[in-house]
Amino acid sequence: MSLGRDLVEHTMPVLLCSLPAPGFEGEVPGLGALVAGEGTAVAAALDQQTQRGSLLSALLQQGHFRAGASEECADRDGGNAGRSFSSVLQEVQSSWQFAVPASSGLLDAFAGEQEVQVRQAYLDVCSHLDKFCFFLSALRPYQRLAAAGGDAALCWLRRSLGHLLQELDKSLLQLRQASLALMQAAKKQLQDLAKRLPSATDVEVQWMKQLRFVDEPRLSELHRACAEQAAQVSSLTSAAREVELKLAAKEGLQQIASAFLSADFQARCSLALPDRLALDMRELAGRTPAAISN
Repeated sequence: MSLGRDLVEHTMPVLLCSLPAPGFEGEVPGLGALVAGEGTAVAAALDQQTQRGSLLSALLQQGHFRAGASEECADRDGGNAGRSFSSVLQEVQSSWQFAVPASSGLLDAFAGEQEVQVRQAYLDVCSHLDKFCFFLSALRPYQRLAAAGGDAALCWLRRSLGHLLQELDKSLLQLRQASLALMQAAKKQLQDLAKRLPSATDVEVQWMKQLRFVDEPRLSELHRACAEQAAQVSSLTSAAREVELKLAAKEGLQQIASAFLSADFQARCSLALPDRLALDMRELAGRTPAAISN
């Protein structure tokens, strides 16, 4: 779960700094501050007068986003205040199909009709990040169950957990692809501006500076780590792992029964055995792995 939160934390600068026109000064507000919606820096970063700001605000206020992305907000009911993310996304997507309005909140270089695919990549990052946080939040009960019941509990829920992990892995891959496309377009624009730096406007120069807040190496590392962790959990709930657990349980129970029924143990007991205990132990020692698991 912590890896997932870190991934979301490092994805937000992509959404705040890649295509948007500069809307804040100084460091990018942290995820906790963005989710809480507090402070002048957050208000500037999530400018409600722009389509981009409205979209990100709706994303951040999703209940599952708050739970999956921010530990301090996991147990706090943020609700889905205001308009739903899906409705805002649909509205912005329709508006960005051609030349975007001045209220888009995007840098002018990305507002033309020829930049439709770049804008779609931005919307895809928002959409896939929403899905990733949804499935990440859905994993929370499994995490608590694993802490209480271990691998055996997860194996019992293999089908539902396996499907959830597949959805999480798919959303992670789609998020990665959309983020790469988005940053590729941003870096191309950065190169173009660098070639004509003396004639660049103040807004363009500020936009160039804010790109430094996107930590691409760390983001790539987090994507790999999340994918590896999901694969590891899948292996722990596989049918082969279930067989291993059953055999290990049988061996452990047989060792307990053998030790209990040994002459050395019986010779040292000073208390009378409870009714049927010895018989139960003999039966336990002879049970099959399938019977033990039932």
